Amino acid sequence: MDVMETIMKRRSIRAFLDKKVPATELENIAKAGLMAPSASNMQPWNFVFVTNAAKRLAIGKGFQKFISQAPLIIVGTVDKKVNESWNVVDCAIALQNIVLYCTSVNLGTCWVGAFDKERTRKICNIPDSHKVIALIVVGYADPAFPTSNFFRKDLDEAAFLDEWDKPLTGEH
Repeated sequence: MDVMETIMKRRSIRAFLDKKVPATELENIAKAGLMAPSASNMQPWNFVFVTNAAKRLAIGKGFQKFISQAPLIIVGTVDKKVNESWNVVDCAIALQNIVLYCTSVNLGTCWVGAFDKERTRKICNIPDSHKVIALIVVGYADPAFPTSNFFRKDLDEAAFLDEWDKPLTGEH
């Protein structure tokens, strides 16, 4: 699958089959994140790959059920002292690399921001020197989960050429 096809195929998946992500893929997923660009190449990120069922259940407890049901939860963190003005953006770029890689190998993902960061920190033994940024839940999408109703703005409402309200598309 080429990059544009992967981008166009990506959806937030909230229902997964009861099937583990192969151990060989965990390393590839991590590599995808590590290859992301970062400000001054400081690479402030770290990722905790949570496969343990009890830990996944504890991370998702009290939130949307699909979090705990995903066979893999990736916790994205940043070192608080590394490039404080850009570290969150850098981590977001790395997590997007992870999401796109997973999509390219037919793994479903969902970026999760609504969860208990401090509880997750404790469950995963993440040091206080690191800020928990987001979760990416990963697994094989349940085919019954709807993915067709997908709205995005039109190009002429969101992308401009040289100045605001001059559409990128059309005659130039």
